[in-house]
Amino acid sequence: MRCFFTLVPPASVKERLLMDIERLQTQHPELSRHYRWQSREQLHITLHFFADLDPEVAQRLVEDLRESLLNFPSFSIVFEAITPFPSIQRAGYLAAQITANDRLLALHEHIKSHITQAGEPVDERAFRPHLTLARGRSRRQRLDLRADLIAPLQFDVQAVELYQSIQGENGSIYQSQATMGLRNL
Repeated sequence: MRCFFTLVPPASVKERLLMDIERLQTQHPELSRHYRWQSREQLHITLHFFADLDPEVAQRLVEDLRESLLNFPSFSIVFEAITPFPSIQRAGYLAAQITANDRLLALHEHIKSHITQAGEPVDERAFRPHLTLARGRSRRQRLDLRADLIAPLQFDVQAVELYQSIQGENGSIYQSQATMGLRNL
């Protein structure tokens, strides 16, 4: 099963991000030639991605995390700006960058340790949290852009979700498979 653990912003935050996308499309119409914009349903923050995870392993991970995440306190995420990702030289995506956040990094490591304990491989690259707004048609393009958000944008993380990713003609379709709540403060 192609899937990922993710943080899903609330509808109000998604609406604001869509307003920022519309503003970018108006101010920089050339971007639409090089990027495919994400839909409301596709807006999320990936914590861990699996190209092919056995559904039984996924279920065991969900059960383990559902219990352990009840001890993990909820926290806030703040979006900084819209920038090329992963870099100006290789602008494969346009993303809402997230302000450095120790709790988000700790959550990533917590989930990573459960994945490792389950015997599944993990991505060893540094975790660079972001929310993808658009996907480039070429991963090798250069883009020198930094756009401020319309206004500061933040949301409280209350849960982690497991999404299944189904490849479609017009991009991936995401279906929530499980929700694991964090401890409310």
